[in-house]
Amino acid sequence: MRATEELRNDHGVLRGELVLLEELLPLAQAPHGPLRSLASSLARCLSCHTEKEELLLGLLDERLPQATRTAIRPLLDQHEGQARALTVIRDLLATEEGPSIEQAARYLSRLIAELHEHMANEEATLFPALDQLMGPEQA
Repeated sequence: MRATEELRNDHGVLRGELVLLEELLPLAQAPHGPLRSLASSLARCLSCHTEKEELLLGLLDERLPQATRTAIRPLLDQHEGQARALTVIRDLLATEEGPSIEQAARYLSRLIAELHEHMANEEATLFPALDQLMGPEQA
């Protein structure tokens, strides 16, 4: 199995969580709405996935061509922003106040779109570069 296959599988799981969150955004104002637990679940999944990516990249960094490193640097920088955004969202959801919940729902909607784009970019640039670098022995 290619190392990136597990990362691609993670993307499938993350996309499933994002779809569910998108469907539940209109329920943000419901008492004890499900967004808080789903945002926490997304944070855990995303953190685990990000750690895998960064571990793999750390192991292979010296073997990556400079052009590839430059191309994927913004993707890695986005990981930190995504984690910070989820922390803010979870803090807002914890207050259970109308304006905070509405703001959290807006932030969450924006983050969902960003994560979809981020994963598509990783699949188009990062994963093929890693697959090429590791060669067929990882297949």
